[in-house]
Parts: sequence; C-alpha cells; structure tokens
Amino acid sequence: MLTASRAVPASKRWSFFRLPNGVRRIRDLDLAIYRQASEPPVSSLGNDTLDIVRDRIVFRIPNGFANHNGATLMADGCLIRELSREWNPPSEGHSKLKKPILMPKIHRVAKAASIAIEHNTNYCHFFYDCIPRIPILRDAGFGDLPLYAPLSEPYQREILDLMGYPEEKRIASFAHPILQAEELYVPSYDGNQGEFPPRVRHFIRTELLARARERKPGERFPRRLYISRRDSTSRRVLNEEALYGRLKPLGFEFVVMAEMPTIDQMLAFADASCLVTAHGASLTNLVFCRPECSLVEIFPPRIQAPCYQDLGRLVGMRTFEYRAQGVQIGAGDLAQDLIVEDSLMDEIVQKVKELMAS
Repeated sequence: MLTASRAVPASKRWSFFRLPNGVRRIRDLDLAIYRQASEPPVSSLGNDTLDIVRDRIVFRIPNGFANHNGATLMADGCLIRELSREWNPPSEGHSKLKKPILMPKIHRVAKAASIAIEHNTNYCHFFYDCIPRIPILRDAGFGDLPLYAPLSEPYQREILDLMGYPEEKRIASFAHPILQAEELYVPSYDGNQGEFPPRVRHFIRTELLARARERKPGERFPRRLYISRRDSTSRRVLNEEALYGRLKPLGFEFVVMAEMPTIDQMLAFADASCLVTAHGASLTNLVFCRPECSLVEIFPPRIQAPCYQDLGRLVGMRTFEYRAQGVQIGAGDLAQDLIVEDSLMDEIVQKVKELMAS
C-alpha cells in the first residue's frame, strides 16, 4: 500500500490514504481566532506574534479534521503544524500519519471542539496537555460544544464527567480515529510538554480537587502511602514485600492507584503526609498534595526523569530520590524493574523516620 500511495498525487493522498497533504503554519492560514467570548474573532493570517503555548486562543477550522493522535488538518488534508503537537515532529507531517490506511471511516459532525493529544493513554499527558485546554475553550465561549477527546481509559471518562461533560457531550477519539466537523474548534496549549505552569496547576488543583471533595465530602485516606506499581509493565519493585514490611510499622498503607477510582486517587494525595513509590505516572497527582507532604521516589539506576521531583517542589513539597538496582525487561532505561537492596532500604526507612520526626 505504501508504494501505491506514492503513485497518488500529494493533494489526493488524504482522500485516499489519510496521509497529510503537506504541512502549513498558522501564520500562513486565514483562520478565525477567538480569545474571550465578548471579543470578536480576528484573523491568524500573517500573524507572527501568536504564541501557541502562551496565548489562550481558540482556532476555528471550517470542515477541519481532528485525529485520535492529536493531529489537526485543514479541509484539504493539509496538517496544521502548531495544532498537531508531538515530542519529535517530522518535517513532512505527523509521525502517527506516516502509514497509509485505505479509506478509514470519518465521523462527521456539525460542530465540535478537539483536545485530542499524541500520548492519548498517558495519565500525566492527559492532565497537562489535554485538560488545561478546556478552560481555554470555556473562556472563548465554546465550553458547551461536543468534546472530541481521548476516552479509552476509565480515568479519562471519570475526569471529564467530574468536569461536567456527560457522555452525550463527549466524542471518543479512540472510537472515531478521524473526525470532521463543519466547524472545528481547536484550543491552543497551555504550556510546553513537560512543563507544569502555575496557571495549569492552579486550575487542576482548585477545580478538580474541589469537585472531588464535593462528591466525597466525608472521605479521608491514610496519611502515609506506599504506592505499588505491581499492576504496571515496568518499574515494579520486585522485592516490595520486604520494603513495605519495613514501612508498615511506621503507619504506611499499601495502595495501587490503578485499582482506585480517580476521585479517590486525588483525595488520597491531597490528604497524604508522606509518599514512597517507584517513578511512575501516578505521581501526576502530586499537584493535589499539600506543601507539608514529602515524596520519596525510587528510580532505575540510569534514568534522568526529574519531572515529578520538579512538580513536587513547585507544589512546595520536600522531595527525595533514590537509585535502586535495575532489572532490564525491554528496550530503554525506563523498561526496567527494580530491586531495592538492603542498604538502600535502610536509607529510605531512615529518611522516612526523619521526615516523620520533623
């Protein structure tokens, strides 16, 4: 099929194979831009001052396409670079749209707003790349539009329900990999990937946590948590029974976040005073923690991933990192399980006792 797609003119490849018809920049397109509901739209054409990660703006794309992997395209199939975020974007298009797919079904609607993202099943990316675009839509007056969003994971549906988007107002991108809307509205991003901007942290913490407490006003969780990754595919602590055996007498509770409703996860972090865990996406919930909470995070030996340590410090927490012995189970430094050796276990337990005493 790849050979056949090369024989088709570029202008026709989107129609036949869903391959982008080139790449365009916003400054070269005449798109309507909305900032506040009270302000009239302006044109993006020739505007070099737009900042896609700092300006809170919404773009209207007539007969535009949105893709499950976060790509946004014009009616002619031309990819809009700034509205198709990727970690390492290829110059010729979108990495998830390189393989030809013959005539996939298109889900067509009159109006929709897209917050689809590249890492569409990742907890952290959902919180920081996807959810912060909702208040941008609201401020521009488009908060009531059907929302095209990643909804394959239970937590995604729980969070959108918590934010007031019932099932009938949601369009699952995994069920409809390509959506076309007569009027497609796409908000900008609120910060670069890997950032935790103050405005985003404030929105996630205040809105989601407040709504979670409204749902469960009487719920209170253990204040010291050992968070297991036994349900994950990597960075599982292989001797965590021994580690937890040392922490349990200090008042720690054993929890697996994926086995808890999302609201309970938020409240557990909000009420915690100390967390011990291996590096993983559940630490996205650090945004709900109080400054009095402390984090002890266990890493594979070589990985450099300070994102959650950074988030914890931004919240005002004390954070500590330790390097365990790695057991390679796949490609890359992240694809390791962990063994916490006795000497390291002593260090962690001693640090926890110091934190409890301070």
